[in-house]
Amino acid sequence: MGVFGLKTAVVGGGVTGLAAAFFLAQQPEMEVTVFESDSRMGGKVQAEELGDLSVEMGPDSFVTRSAAIFEIISEIGLGDLLIHPKANRALILRGGSLRTLPQGLNLGFPTNSAQILKSEVLTPLEKLSTYLRWRLQRDADFAKSSDDIGRILQYYVGRPYVRYVLDPLIGGINAASVYGASGEITASQILRLLRGEPQVTTTTDHTQMPPFASFEGGLSVLIGHMQEYLKGRGVALRTNSVVSDLKLTSNGVMLETDLDVEEFDKVILTTPPSVTGILLRDISPETAQILRSIRRASVTMSTLLVDADLTHIPSDVAGVLVPRDQGFLTTAITLGPNKWPEWRSNAGQILRISSGRFGEGEHLKIRPDELVSLLIGEAQEILGTHIGLLDYRVKRWVGSFVRFAPYHRQLMNKVEKTLAADSKGAIELSGSFVRGSGIPTCIQVAKEVAARTQSSRL
Repeated sequence: MGVFGLKTAVVGGGVTGLAAAFFLAQQPEMEVTVFESDSRMGGKVQAEELGDLSVEMGPDSFVTRSAAIFEIISEIGLGDLLIHPKANRALILRGGSLRTLPQGLNLGFPTNSAQILKSEVLTPLEKLSTYLRWRLQRDADFAKSSDDIGRILQYYVGRPYVRYVLDPLIGGINAASVYGASGEITASQILRLLRGEPQVTTTTDHTQMPPFASFEGGLSVLIGHMQEYLKGRGVALRTNSVVSDLKLTSNGVMLETDLDVEEFDKVILTTPPSVTGILLRDISPETAQILRSIRRASVTMSTLLVDADLTHIPSDVAGVLVPRDQGFLTTAITLGPNKWPEWRSNAGQILRISSGRFGEGEHLKIRPDELVSLLIGEAQEILGTHIGLLDYRVKRWVGSFVRFAPYHRQLMNKVEKTLAADSKGAIELSGSFVRGSGIPTCIQVAKEVAARTQSSRL
């Protein structure tokens, strides 16, 4: 035991690691240290300056349906800084034109026949075939027979609708096709609908809130405030600290960094699966092998400060999604000023262009300046307007997006049980690879892991 109680190390200082430290720190008996290999905390949540604008280089908002993140927001005093996107519609590029999606879709899935028959994305024949499938394929048993969400969706609405609507929407979130992806992880609300199961939400007081939110000053404000809060609670935040090895002891876990060796009662790993696998190679070989086998995608986010006239695009359109077969390196374009009005100033306005999917690595091979030039040319063609480049930042998220294969949740259940046995309950796993990506999901998992860690001292 530490001087003040249970001594716990959190390895990884991204959102998940900071959230785990937050929930641990709610108990005064906990002595918590966060180790981060980078020079800064926050992981993929980070902002940079373009002109006189501060712009997020990673995620720019979070889903509001989970309660755990609001526990943090309330406790650290960020409630008054909450803001919501001014635009929330997406257009789909098909055949050189931008097509509108109907309102009221459930993560892209149609909830009534009018949404299919009035679709601008499908051809008349595709509308008819999709409508017939949607009307006739009502058997919930098929949705219960598999966790491959692409296969399931194709059964109920057909391949064209999947290809041009659902794959860009759902697959785009995880940088991978819906085919061969876990429905329980990537599209649980659709899966429950098709299976006839009740929808699940952990939201309490936020049911009337718009579905997405951020903060005045950007999502990175959350990271800064969390760090200050944690320091005030006595949590040690160590940057530039690479954890190189873990060894079980009779009292807990010996943690080795490039500078020191220290013993902890408990360790929570929030590092990527490949790194976590290396750290567990001696303690839990089976866990390590499974984690190292998890496949991942890389994405490049090119954030551009531009001079462009985009007034021909409706102001309630937040961005454009580009299906896989349209022949572009671009996968999505975020129209900054439409979504976040503060992403426009006298210096210009922000466009964010995503490139890269699972199995596609061309975007990683192109020099940043050449990539930006290529993407601007594509954006001009997609958006139908001249774009003048003023400044840019290119951020490559290499191997950062987990490919959630079917039955991933069951695989993680096995991993957690195996690790608990091998480590005698001294090591816990958290992070986006455990239950799914997205800031609220990561925070919810971190809360659950922190609760298990705290209960072990009783």
